[in-house]
Amino acid sequence: FLNYLMSLAITVNNKIIEQGLHPKVNVRVERLPHNEKLPAYAHTQGDSGLDVYLTTDFILEGGKTAIAPTGIKVAIPLGYELQVRPRSGMSLNPAYQNLFVANSPGTIDANYREEIGILMKNIGQTPIAFTKGMKIAQLVLAPVIQLEWIEVPDINAFPTDRTGGFGSTGA
Repeated sequence: FLNYLMSLAITVNNKIIEQGLHPKVNVRVERLPHNEKLPAYAHTQGDSGLDVYLTTDFILEGGKTAIAPTGIKVAIPLGYELQVRPRSGMSLNPAYQNLFVANSPGTIDANYREEIGILMKNIGQTPIAFTKGMKIAQLVLAPVIQLEWIEVPDINAFPTDRTGGFGSTGA
């Protein structure tokens, strides 16, 4: 019965996508001269992140951080952000296990109009070689809700049932 329900859910989800009922957000993109391939979903259905491709060959020395160019500029609609995330497939590859997308997840704000760069950090001692066209990160479009502060004289006037301090999840 559970397999039947899963199969039915997948069928319904695929029909929603096929009929265009799955919401999409238009994001304007400028392809810079050194870009040969726009970020893209590896699978058209179900992927959250677009693969980002490197636009040049380079070597990242051990202990160093560099900005990898993507060759795109974007106009993200207000109310959204692009999040820069690492690729799990790279983390499993022994050649890239010392590579991190620094400050991850990174945020690209709706009002940013410069070339998107991926901040890469090599925490190892061995240089890491990158080649043009490699998938180096993912971009995920996410909604943003801005907050408005309401200053109060004592936050403890709004108690919770949580006990313990920083890093505590209770007993």
